Amino acid sequence: MYGISKRWCGGLICLASILSRAAAQNDGIIREITTTTAGGWLQDGVMFDVEVSAGGDSSQVVDSTDMPDGITVMGMNILTPKEETVCVEIYSKSGSHEGFETDSAAWTFLGSVSVMGQGRDSLTPIPVRSFDFGDDTFVPAGEKRSFYVTTQDQSMRYTAYPDGPHTTGSLFISQTVPVGITSVERSVASELNVNIYTGVANDYAFGATWKDRMFNGNLLYTLGRDTSNVPIDQTANYASRGKTTCDNTVAPTASPTISNAPSGAPTTKDSTLKAVATILVGGFLQSGNMFDVSVPSVEEGGPEGGVTVLAMEMSTTSTDDICVEVYSKEGTHVGSEDNASDWTMLGAATTTGQGAAEPTRVPLGSLDPVHIAAGERRAFYVVMPEPLMRYTQPIMGEVTGDVFTSNDDIQIHVGSVNAFDFGGYQSDRIWNGAIIYYLGVQAVISQRTLDQGLAQFLVQKIVRQMLTLVLILTRMLVLVLIRMLVLPPMLMLILPQMLMLILVLQ
Repeated sequence: MYGISKRWCGGLICLASILSRAAAQNDGIIREITTTTAGGWLQDGVMFDVEVSAGGDSSQVVDSTDMPDGITVMGMNILTPKEETVCVEIYSKSGSHEGFETDSAAWTFLGSVSVMGQGRDSLTPIPVRSFDFGDDTFVPAGEKRSFYVTTQDQSMRYTAYPDGPHTTGSLFISQTVPVGITSVERSVASELNVNIYTGVANDYAFGATWKDRMFNGNLLYTLGRDTSNVPIDQTANYASRGKTTCDNTVAPTASPTISNAPSGAPTTKDSTLKAVATILVGGFLQSGNMFDVSVPSVEEGGPEGGVTVLAMEMSTTSTDDICVEVYSKEGTHVGSEDNASDWTMLGAATTTGQGAAEPTRVPLGSLDPVHIAAGERRAFYVVMPEPLMRYTQPIMGEVTGDVFTSNDDIQIHVGSVNAFDFGGYQSDRIWNGAIIYYLGVQAVISQRTLDQGLAQFLVQKIVRQMLTLVLILTRMLVLVLIRMLVLPPMLMLILPQMLMLILVLQ
């Protein structure tokens, strides 16, 4: 599960969002909770459970008249690959969907609505009030309610977790809603937790099911049962409701759509996501690394529009959920290793560590895009609270500032290894990871484009790792042979340098 934040981890491990405190009961505010937009698979529909639980300071006593008694689901956004009219049907039932996946009699039909699909990488809105809501969409505190969102032609994107970590019935994401009550006499605080659980994918309608699947999109909800002060989305006036399936079409909402990609110019068929990796041999552990990324000048053959860094991969020994923070600054990191005021935080993300054998991705969309113009240099600080980030000491005497790896667009330089929160550091260290970028200014990049870009350099990364291993083994062999006086000293210097040149050119 990816959790995205724009604040530091320190003890709060990447809160998914910072929610403003709201008055008790219904305040007319539409809130949203997003599952994921990772996609990967298509099916007719998806079932999942929603739960509301109480939280906060148990020492504070809050009157039942002060606290919202649950939430009312008012609308949702889905993910569909279509950019044409899509018919969506919505059902609900009290309690979990488990055991009722094929039992249509157990479900209440809330309505259907035709919406204009916004494509695979932008959420398609199902406007507030466009389906029946009330008791059949109310989730009481302490209870679950399940939802079944379906099309008729495999137009729903979802994410599959056949190998974990998410299984049907397990908590996928939780959102805490602070509820503050303030008066002359008192000021107390409590919380409601809105939880969404991993569900199943379904054939239309109430057909065959596949477990360990997650709905892609978000739910729009309001606190409490009273929805009289919730504004009506005018596009919902055209929604087909009741027992008629999609008689009318809802035009795209004028509200901004939500995407898991950075905002910017639209993606075109010429858009190409690229990446350049260092190595993945590890050897040592620390909390973070600082390093410079430079773009050659146009005269040197660099891209005229520069590059925009969108995401990263790093290496960790952890296979648990980890929090990764990324900072950046103009120019080199040298001289700013322990000066936090020189740096700007790009974002933080909670992601699942892939262990030493595989790179761990800092997800697309979790960092503010950073543009590096041709001929310029920018420093990055990738760090996590625990000293579980892998790095490598110099292989052939590299020092801070040396170009360790490059392609035609960018160069990654040898940097330093750093303790958490701009702590102690050691220079001349090699970051294990990859920079994922786009040529030119920032652009909307889809998950499909991300996967294609990563696939393009996967073979290069494997070759690079093999050559690195060969380099290390060759150097060891040469040292042994020279001690045996089998090879002249000059060959000990020439052979590793030749292999290093091949490594850098790949």
